[in-house]
Amino acid sequence: MKTITLLGQFNQDNGITAFVRNNYTQLYSQGFRFRVINIARERPDEGLRQLGEYRAAAPFGKRPAQLMRHLQSVRRELQAARQGSVLIHLHLDTLANFAPILLAREVGFQRIIVHAHADRRGQDRWGRDRLHRLGMMVAARNATDFIACSQFAADYFYSPAVQQRPTFKVIVNGVAPQKYRFDAQQAAEARRRLGIAPDKFVIGHLGRFLPQKNQQFLLRAFARVHQQNQATHLVLVGDGKQQAAAQELAGQLGITANVTFTGFLRDPRPVMATFDLFALPSLYEGLSLALQENIANGTPAIISPNQSPEAHRVGQVQVCSLNERQWADKMATAAANGRPDKLTHSATNATAFANAGYTLAATVQQLAALYE
Repeated sequence: MKTITLLGQFNQDNGITAFVRNNYTQLYSQGFRFRVINIARERPDEGLRQLGEYRAAAPFGKRPAQLMRHLQSVRRELQAARQGSVLIHLHLDTLANFAPILLAREVGFQRIIVHAHADRRGQDRWGRDRLHRLGMMVAARNATDFIACSQFAADYFYSPAVQQRPTFKVIVNGVAPQKYRFDAQQAAEARRRLGIAPDKFVIGHLGRFLPQKNQQFLLRAFARVHQQNQATHLVLVGDGKQQAAAQELAGQLGITANVTFTGFLRDPRPVMATFDLFALPSLYEGLSLALQENIANGTPAIISPNQSPEAHRVGQVQVCSLNERQWADKMATAAANGRPDKLTHSATNATAFANAGYTLAATVQQLAALYE
């Protein structure tokens, strides 16, 4: 039985945690065992305990005392993990905190896998960007394997030279299409529960309320749409630091009655079934699981250009530059065309996911092969 150490910032509601939860539950059933080291700052996902031994290390902090606690805590957890594991897989959205890579090398892990889950190019402040660039060099010299969820994430984490190494690989965030297949009854029940009339055209979004998800842009664009078409409704799934500001903006725009904030949902599938259009105006993404899941549900999507090409190879996806008027026009056109045939789309997209190798089964198989 092989035990693998997993380290990352595993919050309850981030994409990295969803990736680990989805894939490693399958790997666990195949006989793999894991030791999870969680360095999340807030809302750590305790559900990952089901994968094996679970440890919460002190999170990274900017103050010297916080940084020292983080380094000491991570070193201690890595030393303990090394007693039963020779392989560590680090699931990261930036290399600005590269200490875990160095500490993993220091305590003697034989294989150090760095996994890139985000593309933050052009979004970080100067200091964080410089730390990330230093982290790229640290990873190149100390890691043994280099994984990315998309080509954009790879370009953010790894130099062209690293991407030429035989230990570099893109492993996309696969989904289980059958799990997200559209269910008309489920959609109707969710609409009733949310108080959304059957004839409303629902524009949906799923993501944490953080700057990169760009919900305030979406609210402003939707306000333009709703002026043209009163039979439109916006549903925002998730919570986060900027949720209150988004709700305040909805009030300022006069659209509060036409916007539903659901908060965090452990299982968003019933609400996703209500979406007639999925909107993802992100400032950056690695490869959005929320997008993939909504495509599997048969929902057409509009996304920003800040998405790797893998994001729009399956499904009915339009790419639109981040211009409020252009987004409003595209959403208004979609609403004018009427609600999509999601049952047909979900069936067609399931085949497309399988043909592209974008399924959960394919991702699990690639991870299992990585650990051989």
